[in-house]
Amino acid sequence: MALVQAIERPPRQWTSERLWAAYERVEKDRVRGASRGRLLTDLISLARHAMGVEDELVSYADHAAARFDNWLAQQANRGRAFSAEQVGWLALIRDQIVADLEVRLEDFDETPFAERGGLGKVWSLFGEDLAGIVEELNRELVA
Repeated sequence: MALVQAIERPPRQWTSERLWAAYERVEKDRVRGASRGRLLTDLISLARHAMGVEDELVSYADHAAARFDNWLAQQANRGRAFSAEQVGWLALIRDQIVADLEVRLEDFDETPFAERGGLGKVWSLFGEDLAGIVEELNRELVA
């Protein structure tokens, strides 16, 4: 991504970790959570805060976790219950969205999904609802 390359270029050679740490020093009361390392999505949180879109600097993972919990609560309110195994898969999907900003059905045959049975396994758990769930999670967690 061009933004990442621009901030890492000399003479400054910034990284999202260094920028996050600087905000922690300067705006301690407005920074929640810690940068998760070199996740591109943390750079999005930094940019949104720097532009004034977000008053607090909150890691992208923390935002996504809150949105995920909200989505699960909405599903429960609609009478849709998930088994523990399904929730485990939903959490994997959430984590992949945090890392890559989206999950596609093709991704289920790659790490970390393939090690748990891949597309065949997730399809057996969610069936025809899988594509809709993936679409919803992509939309809700990236918002």
